[in-house]
Amino acid sequence: MKIAYFDLLSPYGFQVDGVGRIHSPILRDIAQKGYKEYQYALTILLMSPKEYIESISKATGMENFYEKMSQAERDGLNIFDMYIRSESNIKDIEKALSFFISGKISFYEKRNVFLVNPMFSEESISADGVINSKNWGDVCEVCLKSAYIEPPNRPSPTKKYKNEFTRKKFEEFYRKKAAYEEKKRSTQKANPDYELANIISSLATFHNSLNMANIWDLTVYQVHDTFARQRQKEYIDVSDHNYAVWGGKDHKMDMWFKHIS
Repeated sequence: MKIAYFDLLSPYGFQVDGVGRIHSPILRDIAQKGYKEYQYALTILLMSPKEYIESISKATGMENFYEKMSQAERDGLNIFDMYIRSESNIKDIEKALSFFISGKISFYEKRNVFLVNPMFSEESISADGVINSKNWGDVCEVCLKSAYIEPPNRPSPTKKYKNEFTRKKFEEFYRKKAAYEEKKRSTQKANPDYELANIISSLATFHNSLNMANIWDLTVYQVHDTFARQRQKEYIDVSDHNYAVWGGKDHKMDMWFKHIS
């Protein structure tokens, strides 16, 4: 799902059809709810059926039945449906979504859906949005992008292919790519230089106006974006200094507002 740069920067977030308004997590909310809770929320949004089954196998000592499943059975797994079989998972999902969605999030057991700001009456039930097995992947993608995280590539269930041969080839490619990304996530060690706490500390120390008193009002996306701009500014300052002293033809005066891709 394509999200405008402006919407990602906005502290008010943006409207997602059928779901409601989603925003980047605010640092102050993370501090109040707990950083470990936030990390676990990201884990829930990133997890695939394979990773979920493996985590249960490791925690309980049960056999990892994913390895014995056929490819057709694996393709039929839906992480949302797997999550909601557990009452504790349902509570964890409600907590995870609360970082990204303002208002009350409640699980409606009769329909196996999460309702955003539900309103119950004797005759009807209404809500600002509904999260279910069909749009869970889209919700995860939007939330992760709001947290400055590139979501795993998941093949679209509605994608149309020219013929059956093309469909099988593309599905095989997506499966192999997903397996590679899962392995990379499980083995890759996080660089402490780019951890959220270190970014907050660095900006509060070196930024011209941000400090430990006001930085907590920013969103996660704003902090990462500001950090990227700050790094670009350090490079530009050195370039400006060198140009002022030595001159040259390659100095670019408009580099300070170049888009960060």
